[in-house]
Amino acid sequence: MAKVFIVDEQPMYRQGIRAALARIRDVEIAGDADLSDDALTSIEAQTPDVVVLGADVAFTECLHICRAIKQREPSASIIILSG
Repeated sequence: MAKVFIVDEQPMYRQGIRAALARIRDVEIAGDADLSDDALTSIEAQTPDVVVLGADVAFTECLHICRAIKQREPSASIIILSG
């Protein structure tokens, strides 16, 4: 079973991703958060296999967030969703 953590600024977007992933049998939602330092702390605590990152932020900020995630959870894969 893959543990997935969702990070995005928009609560409705996080809910939508959560609902879509809940339909997949081998996926466990580890949690969700907005783009804050709390998200990084939660990711570290939950040790997800996959982090879904909404990229509604500047490209450089997105890279910063990806680096921070990989420093805290090196084995996690990151999926970046952009609109």
